[in-house]
Amino acid sequence: MSLAFNISSLLIFVAILVGVALHHRVRTHVRIMKVCFTLDVLLLILVEVFRGAIEKLLGLEPSTVDGTMLAVHVPLAVGSLVWWILQLRSGSRILAGRRELLPRHALHARIFLLLRLGNLVTAFLLY
Repeated sequence: MSLAFNISSLLIFVAILVGVALHHRVRTHVRIMKVCFTLDVLLLILVEVFRGAIEKLLGLEPSTVDGTMLAVHVPLAVGSLVWWILQLRSGSRILAGRRELLPRHALHARIFLLLRLGNLVTAFLLY
């Protein structure tokens, strides 16, 4: 199951990179990114349901994973989710005509990609 989650995360990350690369094709970019967000949230829910990630982090459930790595991984996962929401919100505003938000959206995209990459790498190191 762990390998399936990690491969799913890797595939979602690749799809995110495709979406970012196609940012100039706005409709395609928006569709890809919305699908990736949905898949990422679904994956997060599945990881919690099947692995009890939050319980392990809080020490409520025994864990066989490295606590230090988990303490790095979880903030990256939460940060990725927060940045997803920021990006979707600013993207919606840009689509509504607020083009002055594009530079900030691009900067936040870079931060999001770093968070998401860190999340992906630490997931593979954990399991």
